[in-house]
Amino acid sequence: LRESVPPPPPRFSGIDCPDMRKKILCVLPTVTDPRAALRIQMLDRAGFQVEAVAFETNYYPGKSPDCPVQSLGRLRFRSHYFRIPEIITRIPKIRAAIRRNDMVYVFHLDMLMAALPAAARLGKPVVLEIHDINPHQVAQGLKGRLGRFVDRFVTEACQLLVLTSDGYYTYYRGCLNIQIPSLVIENKLGASFAAAVRKNGIPALTGKPLDDRPLRIGYFGFLRDEWSMRVLEELTALAPGRFEIVIAGVPHHRMMSRDDFLQRMARSQNLHYRGPYQHPDDLPGLYASVDVVLDCIPPIHPFSWSRTNRYYDACLFQKPLIVRAGTKDADEVARRQIGLVVTEDTIEGAAAAICRTTSADWEHWRRNMAALPLQAYAYTDDNVLLLGQTLNKIAEGNARG
Repeated sequence: LRESVPPPPPRFSGIDCPDMRKKILCVLPTVTDPRAALRIQMLDRAGFQVEAVAFETNYYPGKSPDCPVQSLGRLRFRSHYFRIPEIITRIPKIRAAIRRNDMVYVFHLDMLMAALPAAARLGKPVVLEIHDINPHQVAQGLKGRLGRFVDRFVTEACQLLVLTSDGYYTYYRGCLNIQIPSLVIENKLGASFAAAVRKNGIPALTGKPLDDRPLRIGYFGFLRDEWSMRVLEELTALAPGRFEIVIAGVPHHRMMSRDDFLQRMARSQNLHYRGPYQHPDDLPGLYASVDVVLDCIPPIHPFSWSRTNRYYDACLFQKPLIVRAGTKDADEVARRQIGLVVTEDTIEGAAAAICRTTSADWEHWRRNMAALPLQAYAYTDDNVLLLGQTLNKIAEGNARG
């Protein structure tokens, strides 16, 4: 696939400033985050000269973004607020990098805690992009209220808020009443990658699932949902020989240790663990090995406000989705008829609902997947232009101020 990827589209150099590329610093919590790498690619195409500072973690296996990157050292994988003391010790390094740039583009709220003091009195506009909202941010009681107070205080110090889901407005507009300018750019796939996959053809297994062979279900990504794991185990026990499960990604340390996870995989003959993978390079082979994709995030806030990476990946590779009712993904799956919406909350009920799937259901969903337009799951030039024009207006307004 890599050899057949078309050359990158031309850069929109100088959307508002043809003689000079504005410099933008990206502040990343981990150097190998594929979503941040894709956004950096968009910033480059929008006409910016991009530099990054980033921590080194074991969170995502993958490669660094395609821009100069300065390491901020190792960062232990800990919960959101407990990482802040480690992050703020890097303020001097971040401040030195900000001085070299015209704008600061920060990924995630915890990195903003260091970026704001680092940018103090330097006159550089700060942009915050939100990929996830954590449960403690919407928690009840003193801890939740304190967290929201901090969120509101630091977010209002930014000049732009970039959200990866319009559902996040429920939190930032509804809960926090934040009124700074905002923009929604979903976590879609890169246009050149998606175009290459479509040009090469969508891989599919031989034979008709549930008629000629078992239905192969894929569960990919950051493996942290115990409900999904238990449904898959119940499914293979309920209908042995009817389903096979392919799992790939990094197990969440709070769910269980890696050793315990591997032992759990070994206890079932129909659960196959492929290990970690790189996004998007390993996606073609991974999605070629399954018929449908499990995408059952919990139907509770804040998870129900967002759309998953698996949704966009599955749409590109035309693999029907299994989702839970009450989520953003479920809304789209039901509207487009591209998969099964599970309404049952119990493990047994969900497994029974999946067992009722027929080969005719699968064929119907797959046909609808094949009919999806490219812009449903991949970025377009319009997305790049919108991001570039918005950032340039902020930079110009800051210069006039």
